[in-house]
Amino acid sequence: KVFNRDFKLIRLIGQYGREISQYSAPCDLCTNKDNHIFVCDAGSHRILKYNEQGQFLLAWGGLGINNGEFKCPACICILNNDRLAVSDWGNDRIQIFNNQGEHLLSIGQRGKLLGQFSRPLGLAYDDITERLFVCDEGNNRVMIFNHDFSIIELVQSKIGFQGPYDILLLKNNHMIISEHRAHRLQII
Repeated sequence: KVFNRDFKLIRLIGQYGREISQYSAPCDLCTNKDNHIFVCDAGSHRILKYNEQGQFLLAWGGLGINNGEFKCPACICILNNDRLAVSDWGNDRIQIFNNQGEHLLSIGQRGKLLGQFSRPLGLAYDDITERLFVCDEGNNRVMIFNHDFSIIELVQSKIGFQGPYDILLLKNNHMIISEHRAHRLQII
């Protein structure tokens, strides 16, 4: 659903189904500088792209383990150079695409070491420092990757994390991290 700033419904985009421009379980979305809308459809294991009027433009993905395929894409965000990062929850990785759905890079695999994931979820990108923040839900941590997607560090919390689910970067160099197993938000 698309609303204006007064919360008046402007239009509906898509409907339930498995056809090319329909959704099974839309779970996250973002827009780029051209106002294209990118939607994670976890149920159909794909990404859908629309223009700002809601006209369907492109879909990519599908269930699988190969590059460009997904097992429950959970979160999507815009990176610099109009690239997209997608948390591929069921395949324990982050995939990077251009805005036409071309696979550029996969980051991580299942594991507990730095740079590995167990059910990655929320993503946030700092376009000033070109750092990507990833909620690694199964490993109870938030990892920070630099511009070439090598890991820099872990987000530090005095009380640790319990199922970090999503992250929001604030303008004052702080961040808010939601933790679904702890039933709380942390401001760091």
